[in-house]
This record gives sequence, structure tokens and C-alpha cells, in this order.
Amino acid sequence: MTTATGTTGRGGRPRDAREERVVEAALDLRDELVGLLAELVACDTTARDEPDEPARDEERAQRLL
Repeated sequence: MTTATGTTGRGGRPRDAREERVVEAALDLRDELVGLLAELVACDTTARDEPDEPARDEERAQRLL
């Protein structure tokens, strides 16, 4: 959050330089992170109904991670 006194983190205290670098890196990669999250959410990793059913998207989810 940006206030009249500068950028603050949780609890309203100013971010230190390391925190600011992490926030900037996350913002720079935002589109990539959102894309990865969308792919992970799309994976079907629900439990199988029967033990002999084929695996769902667990392998794909692991590869993405």
C-alpha cells in the first residue's frame, strides 16, 4: 500500500529494502504467476472413485510445480 508517508507493508510499518525487492519481483512476474496458478487450478486432482481408474492430472500438476 502506498500512503502519504511512503510504501507500507502489513501492520502499517514501512517495508525494508529486502521486502521491497520481493514485492517488486512478484509484481514483475505477476502475469507469469497468474498463468501458472490458472494452469494449476485447471488440473483435475480429485480423488478417483474406484482404485482401478486412471490417474487424473496429478502428474501434470507436479510437472508444473
